[in-house]
Amino acid sequence: MALAFPQTFYNDSGLAAAALVRRHGIEDLHRLVVVHDEMDLPPGKIKVKVGGGLAGNNGLKSLVAHLHTQDFVRIRIGIGK
Repeated sequence: MALAFPQTFYNDSGLAAAALVRRHGIEDLHRLVVVHDEMDLPPGKIKVKVGGGLAGNNGLKSLVAHLHTQDFVRIRIGIGK
């Protein structure tokens, strides 16, 4: 198990995630858990899902571009608008 805080800009977080996956030999990306804030959820509300739409989120777009899949677990924490 590893916990990582990317040192990249959020919009380039896929670079850090891809390096983490390679370094730890993660082949089943369902074992990768990504935690991010979500403006479309009320503050404090938490949702967990695998895959799904990117809703214009550039950080998630970067993850999909570098990992070549959307099959990772997403924990979305609401921050409201």
